[in-house]
Order: sequence, then C-alpha cells, then structure tokens
Amino acid sequence: MEPIMKMKKRPGTRHLGSPINHAGPHCPPTLLLQGAHDVFGMVADGRRLHRALRQTGVASVYVEFPDTDHAFDLILPKWSPAAQAATYDTERFLALMV
Repeated sequence: MEPIMKMKKRPGTRHLGSPINHAGPHCPPTLLLQGAHDVFGMVADGRRLHRALRQTGVASVYVEFPDTDHAFDLILPKWSPAAQAATYDTERFLALMV
C-alpha cells in the first residue's frame, strides 16, 4: 500500500496579494504614503511593510499624514494639503533615485 502523500498547503489569495509577503532584497526603493486615519485600517500594515523592507536592506521611506483618510489624493487634490505634500514628497523621492 502506498503512503498517503500530504498535500502542501497553498497560500491563500490574501497571503499572495499582500506586499509584505514579497518584501525582500530584490525590491526596488519604495515610498509609502499613508493617511493616519485610514478607514480601512491600513496604517499598521504600512508601518510593518516599511520595517520589513528596511530589515531586508531595501531603501524605504514611510510618510504618514495626520488627520488624513484613505485615498486622500483622489478628491480635490489641488486643494488637499496632504495631496500636495504627497506630490512634493514623491517628486523629492524620485529625484533621489536618479
């Protein structure tokens, strides 16, 4: 009688879709922009991803905007101080990458 082979568990979609599960030295320099009052509760995830990238030697910058919600740059970005700051930070980050 042949032994029953144990099935290897496949990672779930959530696991595969989460950037922290792919963080490693192969990642490019990363800029993370996060609203401190994200209604989806992603603040802790952003902080963890930043730490994971840094621990693997990847250049990572984490910017958290106070009193700012999720998708803060989509609604009236010309008048949103956080969206303007995010644009400025993105330009500075990209300038450093040249």
